[in-house]
Amino acid sequence: MDSKIDMWALGVVLYKMAVAYKPTQIAGYKYGQGPIPFRKFDWKKRSHELQDLVNNLLEVDPERRISAEEALQHPWFQI
Repeated sequence: MDSKIDMWALGVVLYKMAVAYKPTQIAGYKYGQGPIPFRKFDWKKRSHELQDLVNNLLEVDPERRISAEEALQHPWFQI
């Protein structure tokens, strides 16, 4: 097992820190059944960089999910 599962967990934590709920708390959403829900009302005051980072961290396919090294190079960390 590699650190990709840890990156997934980081994505869930960042999502919850940003909007105070997990993606699966949105009615009808389950991981892997479509794109991660970013409700405009909750995310309108969050940076697009944060949303992009979370989206990359919550990539269902571990092969496509960003690594820790890639995450640290993400523009959100450069703000």
